[in-house]
Amino acid sequence: MPDAAPRRSSHTALRARLLPAVVVFLAVTGVALAAGMALWRGAAAPDVRDARAVGGTARPQEKRERSAAQLPRAQEQEDRAPVPEDMQRAAGARAEEPADARTVPQVTIGAARIAVELARTPEEWARGLSGRAPLKEVTGMLFIFPTPAPRAFWMKDMRFALDIIWIGSDLRVVDITENALPESYPATFSPRAPAQFVLEVPAGLVPRYRIRPGMEVGFSGIALP
Repeated sequence: MPDAAPRRSSHTALRARLLPAVVVFLAVTGVALAAGMALWRGAAAPDVRDARAVGGTARPQEKRERSAAQLPRAQEQEDRAPVPEDMQRAAGARAEEPADARTVPQVTIGAARIAVELARTPEEWARGLSGRAPLKEVTGMLFIFPTPAPRAFWMKDMRFALDIIWIGSDLRVVDITENALPESYPATFSPRAPAQFVLEVPAGLVPRYRIRPGMEVGFSGIALP
């Protein structure tokens, strides 16, 4: 059987020579693989800066920061927006409204809310609406007497027709005279029951609001005798 000692010596010497070469090969291969992975990742990842430049989609964090920055600008633009002209006129009208506008005397009968002028003195009773221009819609003149009594009204010097609403001391309609004409003068009109208050309104208001005897009457801003 041949002697194996020389072979083992030669094998040991060969491994000693090959080991450095193997180490160098593995190091070079590792560096090459790392460089290749880096190049592949760089090619696959999008450039966020390019996306911003061309209006692409930014990252969620950038979106939140951008939205937060836009809020003050949006609020500022809203504050600077011009107020519509009709709203300006409405605001101006409210500002110019007299302080006592809500205390204008009113008579309420059913659905009708009638703004009224008051006639309290004998001179005002005699003059009434004679010689006046026609009343505006849902307005009138309220004659206030100290006690209920039979009344007699005529259309002397009147320039428009009237509905006359006769009101008792219990604040209920006691009678109604519709469409009293100026040409009816010197005829007089009277209620079928004593009246303490007499309301003159433009002709046609009574049927329009379906006012009839027995209805309750409300006064607002009117001092009763």
